[in-house]
Amino acid sequence: MYFGYLPNKKGEESMKKQSISITTDAHIHSYYSDGSRSPKKIVSMAKKAGLKLAVLTDHDTVAGTDEFLLYANRAGVITVPGIEITAAYMGIEIHVLGYNINHRISAIAELLRPNVEARKERLKKTLALLDDCGLYVSVEEIVETLKCKSEFPSMLHVFEYFSKKLCQNFFEIRKSFKRGGIAWVPYDYAKLITVSEAVRIITKELGGIAVLAHPGKILKAASHHEEDFHQNAWHFLYVLMVELKREGLVGIETFHPMHSIMQQENFSKLAFQLGFINTGGSDFHGKFKKNNKLGVPGVSVPDFLELMD
Repeated sequence: MYFGYLPNKKGEESMKKQSISITTDAHIHSYYSDGSRSPKKIVSMAKKAGLKLAVLTDHDTVAGTDEFLLYANRAGVITVPGIEITAAYMGIEIHVLGYNINHRISAIAELLRPNVEARKERLKKTLALLDDCGLYVSVEEIVETLKCKSEFPSMLHVFEYFSKKLCQNFFEIRKSFKRGGIAWVPYDYAKLITVSEAVRIITKELGGIAVLAHPGKILKAASHHEEDFHQNAWHFLYVLMVELKREGLVGIETFHPMHSIMQQENFSKLAFQLGFINTGGSDFHGKFKKNNKLGVPGVSVPDFLELMD
């Protein structure tokens, strides 16, 4: 059982070695899911930022993957097909990253259909709440106004629409949609893909590599969104990772903008204990997130490509 919080000497040396690298970003979103930039633009930004490797990991879709692969190849940026699958585990939202997947198999849309339907339902409920507040808007109007690449826009695109319509700051608008806000609607977790199924889809159906995304968010949810992560949350994460290792999970996203140095050390130690590989990414969403820079310290190109072996 995992109860330690300080890395051993080997873990400390690993952290020092990894912290000097800002050449990769294995967690990026485009406007095909809930980002604000096109795959082509993201590749251009990655090249300008000096990244050697970048991976598009849109939520529950591979619609932008071929475009990203095309422009990354032209720019000389190393990449692999990627995805981020939304899932549920014991009433908590969990995200699983998939790398080097076969994104062209015909069954992929059907495999991810439960999540797409859950997202549609959440969007419709959100718009109904806004209607009750006198802010009527249709899905079609949002799609047309923002030129969305998806039939059903993400919640971040809804925020952007009202930011423009009401001439208010995007991040102020977003507060109304957070937990406790007037337009807060959670996912119906019973309708989402289970986290075990997400790992199975990535590893078995898509032939890829499964990595647990931003474990800090899992700790926060398991701590009931308190700032201080309690012991039970760490135990929850440990049990989750042990279970998913049996399903084929091989990595953990140790390096992420929301993780403090101490948390990175803890995740690195946990990865070492369980035999996982550390990965990292910015979770880039363009202007939809305050952290809008590509690249995150922590993982070099060889470190990431070790996943593919």
